[in-house]
Amino acid sequence: LNLIIPTGSTLEDFEVPRHPKIEEMGDRTVPFGKNIYIERSDFFDTEGPEGEANNNRPPKGFKRLLPGGKVRLKYAYVISCDDIVR
Repeated sequence: LNLIIPTGSTLEDFEVPRHPKIEEMGDRTVPFGKNIYIERSDFFDTEGPEGEANNNRPPKGFKRLLPGGKVRLKYAYVISCDDIVR
């Protein structure tokens, strides 16, 4: 899914480890800008088909992005879902 970060007008680079447990592998640069992409499975649309099947509630223990919710992107910022464009 394409996410648009309204306040992220400039491109930033984050230095992140290539492997979380093997420091010898070094770091890599990950760009972060106005447009980023996440996996579809990391989003729960309460008003979409999966929401209708669950009475507009995410499954118990769901820790991913949903309308009105916030998540922290690994090595980056906390983002929130304010609007969905279908």
